[in-house]
Amino acid sequence: MEAGFIFENELHELEQTETGYNKYWVPINWCNSIVWRMQDQKYIEAPVSTNNVLNNIRDFRTQLENLCKFDWVPIPIAYPQIVFLAVRIHFFFTLFTRQYIPTEAEEFLWYRCIPLIPATSFFLYLGWMKVAEALLNPFGEDDDDFEGNWVIDKNIKTGMQIVDQSHAECPILNIDQFSDPKFGPMYPDILLEHPHVLQGSAADVVIPESEKTKMVHVDSKASVGSTSENDPISIRRRFRRLSSRLKLGRSESQPHTKTQQSVKSPGGESTHSAFNLQFVTEENEDQGLDLRIDMEDESPKKP
Repeated sequence: MEAGFIFENELHELEQTETGYNKYWVPINWCNSIVWRMQDQKYIEAPVSTNNVLNNIRDFRTQLENLCKFDWVPIPIAYPQIVFLAVRIHFFFTLFTRQYIPTEAEEFLWYRCIPLIPATSFFLYLGWMKVAEALLNPFGEDDDDFEGNWVIDKNIKTGMQIVDQSHAECPILNIDQFSDPKFGPMYPDILLEHPHVLQGSAADVVIPESEKTKMVHVDSKASVGSTSENDPISIRRRFRRLSSRLKLGRSESQPHTKTQQSVKSPGGESTHSAFNLQFVTEENEDQGLDLRIDMEDESPKKP
């Protein structure tokens, strides 16, 4: 009650429930009664919504049942069976592989006929496993075993009590203290000394001002992966653009070359053109690398 999970009137009704078994089903029954009451009062109109709420309550109750089972039977039965089978198979093969095989006539030695180490391991392991099998037998007579008749009697009595004595019953609903945003949860004092909260390892890390990441505004029209003016251009892009510019320059200069080779000057000297190739690297956003071809006619001018 101090933590606010149950009121005094709810605790009184819970104590009034007469049963020789656990009572975790009583609050679950109260929740189901409230859901049906909300449907009758038209707070929940669709039957599908009512069914969904009841299914969630049932799942919560199933998890409580599984928690009791894990506390009741701590180790699943399948795991010990696998271990027992593996140990027996191991000693079966050890019976053949650890035998001494004489290769020539030797003096008789008794310890070569009796494998002491495998026999000792066999008796120790099998003895410990027999004790474990007796403790893990669920339908045995040990203290940790459970009785099938007790489970049947408990289920019958609990089911009849839900139908006959606790049907449609619910304590008076009050506003709990968890609805107050200023209410702080209460924990045992031992948990305050050894907290194990479920949070990330970097949740309480304080980053110095000098190591914080500086955030800047970005133009909304520019894409995140676009190349800026200061970004270096890759070698592949440089080579590809250089090849395309060279092809373009050759295609433009080829007709002029043919025309100039067929024309001769009056003095009998043939004209010629010199192509001055000047590579200009411009790291801008659109072109990256430009190849500029300047053609200059160096033929002698006519006097």
